[in-house]
Amino acid sequence: MSLTGSGLNSMRSIPTFGTVGAMSEIIDNSIQWRAKGVVANINVILIEKGKTKIVKDIILTDNGVGMGDIIDTCLFFGGGTNHNAIANLGKFGIGLPYACCSQTTKYHVYSWQEKGKYKHVSRNHEDYNPNDIVVDKPHEIIKKLPKLFTETNPDLATQKSGTIVYWEDCDRVDPKMSKTIIKHLDETLGRTYRYFIKKDDLNISWKTFHKA
Repeated sequence: MSLTGSGLNSMRSIPTFGTVGAMSEIIDNSIQWRAKGVVANINVILIEKGKTKIVKDIILTDNGVGMGDIIDTCLFFGGGTNHNAIANLGKFGIGLPYACCSQTTKYHVYSWQEKGKYKHVSRNHEDYNPNDIVVDKPHEIIKKLPKLFTETNPDLATQKSGTIVYWEDCDRVDPKMSKTIIKHLDETLGRTYRYFIKKDDLNISWKTFHKA
């Protein structure tokens, strides 16, 4: 990916869909890669920090089929696998990286197709000076998911496959308060994904955690 640190930060200003819209980009991917014959269970976890109760971390999880080696290009702009499609969700392959960088400069993707073999990739914009070429490291494999994920969503510990997108230290959450985000989620996601919900193909839940 021929992109400099300066260019990477410029990408942050392109999306105009706000926090709920960014979440929808991730949910699109989760629906597209849901396991056959299984209801797509998607969880949105909002983590507040400090006395102001502003949302600083956001975790989105699913129980889909998980990623193989494509995880190494999932943060590339245009790195998806559904190019040239004229319909379907996530057809442009830009939703994940744009959604991530629109909310934070520190983002992670964990995905697995076998319990105990969790693939992890991440990007931190602070690692790159303005003229540095952005080069993402290949995925690492870890045996256990970070405690933060299993504490906020215990079901992850027993899932055979799935994907987690983690936005750490968000600086562009809009709206900022969890109660307002949840209100927008209720209104927007229910309307956007009503077809899947009506068919009982999709279950989306959200909850808030507070950390001092």
